[in-house]
Amino acid sequence: MTRASAPLLLLDDRGLITVEPPTLEVADHRGAGDSLFAGVVSGLVHGEEPRDAITLGAAAGALNVTRHGLGSGDAETMARLRDEVIVNVIAAFDRPVSGRVTPDGLAALAEQAAPEPIPTPSPAPAPAPPEPNPAPPPIPVRREPLP
Repeated sequence: MTRASAPLLLLDDRGLITVEPPTLEVADHRGAGDSLFAGVVSGLVHGEEPRDAITLGAAAGALNVTRHGLGSGDAETMARLRDEVIVNVIAAFDRPVSGRVTPDGLAALAEQAAPEPIPTPSPAPAPAPPEPNPAPPPIPVRREPLP
């Protein structure tokens, strides 16, 4: 299940994983999903397991958004980007599971299993600027009449 800029989710008989493509500068987001799908299908046709094929799809989708022109990425660049795809196991199953999960249910599973974000402490308040040095007291001047 794709989730726009959030990592995509894959639920299979081994468990639930997130797949995060590399973050690249977006030129045009159109066609990213189609490229992802084409990459997954290409991997499956070439005998890859779904968990491996999804990394090719994630690389293809990421490459597509960097270009103007749908599906105009090259295989060599996709292979390099594939090495940068991050796969995280959210839940592992010790036995096969059957049934159906809706997209909302799948997203809820991922949210429940995701680790709690580490709270970041508030930044310490900036120290107060130092007090300016007080001006020295005036030097008394004696004024005597001129002779």
